[in-house]
Amino acid sequence: MASEQAAKPCPRSHLSDDILTDYASGAADEALALLVASHLDYCPACRERLAAIEAVGGALLESLAPVPLERITVDSVLARIEAEDAAGGDLAGACAGGDWLPAPLKPYVDGIRAADPADVEAWPWQALARGADMIDLPVSGRSYTALLLRLRAGTIGPRHAHRGNELVLVMCGSFADATGTYRCGDIAHNAPESEHCPVAGREEDCICLVVMDAPLQMAGRLSRLVNTLLRR
Repeated sequence: MASEQAAKPCPRSHLSDDILTDYASGAADEALALLVASHLDYCPACRERLAAIEAVGGALLESLAPVPLERITVDSVLARIEAEDAAGGDLAGACAGGDWLPAPLKPYVDGIRAADPADVEAWPWQALARGADMIDLPVSGRSYTALLLRLRAGTIGPRHAHRGNELVLVMCGSFADATGTYRCGDIAHNAPESEHCPVAGREEDCICLVVMDAPLQMAGRLSRLVNTLLRR
């Protein structure tokens, strides 16, 4: 997992404007803000969108000297963002090499992992299902919980439904479901009432940062086990 990899293209799956706006305004709670900041560590396109949102917010506060908003709206940077996505490019960040954790996440992981940050196997993983493990992250706030999720290479994760919103940031490896394939830096947003069965890529274990605002819904005893762990 911590071995050096070839550079990957910039993320193709991004955060919504609503989430970026909540982050810019300070309305996002700790878990959601952690996920946003971690994705921004990978994604120049979302950094540009965030800057545009912040510029619009700042302009709206200017009551003495009106600013031509058409110059700083979110729409004014979309063409550049789309051009960057079309062109691709190298991902400057953790997944390009051994130091694969995004910078905003490191202080959280430092508090729960073994002394050697490269030894992922020594981290305090809790088993969820065959080939699937998690680590609960200590975050404040009543809306979202946060955890690290590991799917072993080639693992078919348990099928489950979502009672609320779940956002997943891929940090190593990849996974796929019916909505597409998600790689390093990508965001997967699973809305309430959606259902999926993630399958990890065969090339390496997939490690993700996951935040959710409601428990998962699975069948039988597995549901009780998973939701008990997530409520801790």
